[in-house]
Amino acid sequence: MILVGSVLMYQHNLLSPSRLQKYKDKHDLDVIVSSEKDKKDLLNISGINYDVLVNPKVHKILSDAMMKLKTPVIVLSLKLSHMHYDINWHKHLHDILYMNSLGIEPDMGLVFTLKAEWTEFYKGKDKIRLNKKPKDFFKASYNQNHDNLHEHFKLTDEPIYKKFLKDNSEISVDKHKF
Repeated sequence: MILVGSVLMYQHNLLSPSRLQKYKDKHDLDVIVSSEKDKKDLLNISGINYDVLVNPKVHKILSDAMMKLKTPVIVLSLKLSHMHYDINWHKHLHDILYMNSLGIEPDMGLVFTLKAEWTEFYKGKDKIRLNKKPKDFFKASYNQNHDNLHEHFKLTDEPIYKKFLKDNSEISVDKHKF
């Protein structure tokens, strides 16, 4: 069993003040296990609210990562690895921005390894859609302005996404330009 989520983040002081308040109000134990038997065993424990994901490959990847990387790096890398899916997206974005403000940097090898597994695991699940009007594209929570995010994380004099846009598009990305 590998602990992930808010309990792990709480143990390592990775929750922002707003997330910390929500954590104190209510939380469950998010875990990744390698088998349905492990899941069944956990769910039979009374008094503990588990949210269990069965994924032997991700369990192995994270087990290996725990031997060489610090927990905050693993948490950030895990969150980044599935941001292309709409799974509690705003919460994960908030956590990523907060961990970034703490100076934590992801392990990009781990991010890409996990992303490959999520792509297989979530086959058929909707990904974030980019073919929208700018005003509809991003309705941020936590008072974030989407364009400010691009400015904050830019690596060159202009946000990198602009180099990958389809011709005459403000949002939609041309995969051939990558």
